[in-house]
Amino acid sequence: MKKIILLVVLALVVIGLIYFISSGDEKQEFDDGGLVFTPVEYRASLEDVSGGNATGIAQATFLNGNYTLVAVFGGLPDPEGTDFYEGWIVRRGEDQSVVSAGVISKENGVYKNTFTFEKDLADHDFYVVTIEPDDGDPAPADHILEGVLVKQ
Repeated sequence: MKKIILLVVLALVVIGLIYFISSGDEKQEFDDGGLVFTPVEYRASLEDVSGGNATGIAQATFLNGNYTLVAVFGGLPDPEGTDFYEGWIVRRGEDQSVVSAGVISKENGVYKNTFTFEKDLADHDFYVVTIEPDDGDPAPADHILEGVLVKQ
């Protein structure tokens, strides 16, 4: 029973975060651990492609010479053993490019991916979350969540 209550509370927190991030106008600013994120240029709703019930939302912008992506997730189970979640930004097509957005961290019970880069990655319009074995292989492993970043 306690696990069910905890999952419900966690789901409500994630839904609240997703609502907060996705609501408001373009000029709204929010402080994310020192990152001021305005305006949102691209947004993706993330769908679970692994057969689970995880969800997420990713937002990206290019401002003052920095590309910034912030993604939050709900329903991601804790990885087993030394496995971990990693975010990826992908440019699809003949000139494919895959950029790691880094290891996804869990803060206050919520998984989150924050990534900055000193180059505009707007042409990388596909965001993926993978579950990675701790095996030293830098290639993306099994996809968990995916979504297309759409210009707002």
